[in-house]
Amino acid sequence: MKQLLLTACAAALFATPSFAEMTCVPLEDIDTLSADVGEAHVNNFSLSSGQLRASVFIPGVTFSYSVVNRDTGPVYVSVDIIMRDEENTMIAALSAMPTPYVTPGRTEAVSRETILSVDEFSKVSTICIRAAGVVKPTE
Repeated sequence: MKQLLLTACAAALFATPSFAEMTCVPLEDIDTLSADVGEAHVNNFSLSSGQLRASVFIPGVTFSYSVVNRDTGPVYVSVDIIMRDEENTMIAALSAMPTPYVTPGRTEAVSRETILSVDEFSKVSTICIRAAGVVKPTE
């Protein structure tokens, strides 16, 4: 546990995160978004309503995307999404905290879920996405 904590602290001290601008689009255009964070490319965004994976009765949304690592070292990527209605009121927000690292030259699919009723999801008209990435420092 101590080694994990020290590794996380070292990464925080020596890794410089790259941020993509917060971008907002109509929900139906979510698949047109992409972001470059350092040498990682994030795309193939989707947001869908349904039942959460671990349940047959809890309504929710699934947010998914792909991360392409173009760097020579492993990268960690975090993506935040805000769902807004037509009056620009926030309906829900979800943070897909850093992915397990993506190895060089690989593409990884990521998905995260949160509870949200079908009625609330039907009000979502705009989504805003912000991506951040960190290349794992060499040891």
